Order: sequence, then structure tokens, then C-alpha cells
Amino acid sequence: TTGNYLITGGLMNGVQAVGWLWFVGTLVPVIGLVQVGHAAMADRYTYFPSIGLFMAVVFGLEERAKLSLPRLRILMAAEWLILAVCLCLTEHQLTFWRDTETLFRHNLAVTPKNGAAHLVLGKSFFLDGRYGESLVEYRAALRDTPDFPQMHLAIGDALLKLGRTDEAMEEYRTELETRSNPSLVHDAIGRALTRKGDLTAAALEFNEAIRMNSHYAQPYLGLARIHFANRQENEAASDLLGAFHAQPDNFHTLAVITRYMSANVDAEARDPQTALLIARKAAEYSADQQPEVFDAMGMAFAAMGDFTNAIICEQNALEFAPVGRVKDTAPFQHRLELYQNHQPWLESFSGTNNIHFDL
Repeated sequence: TTGNYLITGGLMNGVQAVGWLWFVGTLVPVIGLVQVGHAAMADRYTYFPSIGLFMAVVFGLEERAKLSLPRLRILMAAEWLILAVCLCLTEHQLTFWRDTETLFRHNLAVTPKNGAAHLVLGKSFFLDGRYGESLVEYRAALRDTPDFPQMHLAIGDALLKLGRTDEAMEEYRTELETRSNPSLVHDAIGRALTRKGDLTAAALEFNEAIRMNSHYAQPYLGLARIHFANRQENEAASDLLGAFHAQPDNFHTLAVITRYMSANVDAEARDPQTALLIARKAAEYSADQQPEVFDAMGMAFAAMGDFTNAIICEQNALEFAPVGRVKDTAPFQHRLELYQNHQPWLESFSGTNNIHFDL
């Protein structure tokens, strides 16, 4: 019996030792001795070291059971106090995880010179259409971390959205000097030149972007806009096919192509059957959750005269608007009313007044 007790006690102590060693050893990537990615410390991985901690605690319960009743009560009271403190700290920490802005504002409050946090905030504001705030955060990111790639490109995009085209061009030219991803920059310059109405120069930039990377769809779409503006429907159709072949699994690209093929006021330029096939692919790649895809698919159904499915698609677009961070749902609602009245959605892509679509 004594021998069995010693063996069992040794086993328990051994398991506890393994648990503590597991905890200490796997803390290495968490506390920053070994850096994981850009983070100096990676407390998001704490769950893994905690396995060892729980092993040590659970197999230590037998030792606790041997304590006298008064000492056991003191130990239990201390445990409950620790758990209560942990609960309060967790509740406090959860307030910072309400949304991206709250989390990274807190991040900046505790680590002021944090280019990564500024960058995340900038991207979030940009997606929300808060371009002025996005610009401030992008510039702060560049100030704190000058070697971040494509920061001038991001700043230029925010400036372009704000209508400050000349300043955007300066940022794009600066980014072009870094040669980090020149096809993206040439496409951006093409978009800026399109805004300025210099379509010839813009077409040269889009073609250069395609020459550098034929698997990037945006410059094809840029050329399509220019050809539509010049009423060159056949050339525009060729550009749309080029965009499709460049990124056939990008639901945003496919949704734009669907819109061009479905909603053109020029009947000869419409191809709703092909548009619907492309829209179905877009829905597949977006996991049937993106409002812009449902919106474009509704245009295709309406162009074919299938208003029942067009209505369903537009209702889905309204339902999933929060997922796609779409705040202005008035266009969706307007198209829904048209479909309910058995009218398709049509728009002109010709002429310079319509060149800014989806830029």
C-alpha cells in the first residue's frame, strides 16, 4: 500500500511538473522571447500555455484534499478571490473589443507610436467612407513606421476619394519610386487621370498596369470605363472579359462586370445571360453574403424580365447591407421598387459624366 501511494504521489508530482514546464515553455512566443509576426508580444496565444497550467492545477487537487479543514477554507477563499478579480479584469477588457475603432484607439492609448494600429484604423475608416479620418490615420502610420509598404498608395486613395486629385497624384508618384508594386500604382494613377478627364493618359497608365500584371482586374475595368465613355462598346466588352479572366474568383470584380453587362441603357451592349452566369460565380465566391453581388444579380434577372428573382436579390442586398458595410441603402431600395413595378434598372456608361462609376 505504501509503495502504491509513493508511486501514485510521484506520478501526480510528475504530471504537475509536466504541466508547469508546458506552461513556461509555451510562454516563449507569448511574452516576446520569440517574436511572432509584427507583434512584440502575442498574448492572443495565451490559451495554449494555459493547457499546462490547468494540468498542474487539476492534478494538484489531490494534494489540496489532504489539507486540514481550516487551511482548506482559506485556500478556497483565496481561489474565489482570484477568480473574482479575473472576472472583473475580463469584463473591463471586453469593453475594448466592441469594434475595430474602440480596440485600436485603446491600442494607441497604451502604445502611442504604433504604426500598425494607425494603419488598421485607416483601413477601417476608408471602408466606412470616412475618408478624412482615414487620411489622418494613414499619415500617422507613415510617420510612426516609414517603411510600411504602399502607404503613399493608401494616402493617395484617400485623397482621391476626397476629391484632392492633384495631391493624390503626388502620393502615387512617390509610391511609384519605391517600386513595391508598380502595377497597383499605375492603375491608381490611371484612376486619378480619369478623374481629371485626361482619358488618353489614363488609358496609357491602365495598359502599363496590365503589362506589368495581367492578373490584376482593375486596370481592365478602368479601360472599360474609358471605352464606354467614348461609346466604344465592343472595346469595352473586350475589357470586361479581360477583367473576368484576370481575376475570375474576385466577387467584387465579377459584380462590377455583371452591372456593366446588365444595366447598360444601350440594348446592344447588354448581355444579361452572360451577366447572370458571372453573377452566380460571384455569389459562390462571396458565400452568398455580399450586398453588391445580390444587387448586380438583381440587375441581371431584371434585364431578362425575371422580376420575381430580381426582387428576391434586391431584398437580400438590403438584408446583407451591414455585412458589406453599406450604409446608404437608398439605391437598393429604389431598384427594389422598380422591380416590383416590373421595370429594369438601366443607366448610361457613355460620356464623361458617367466615367466615375465604381472608382
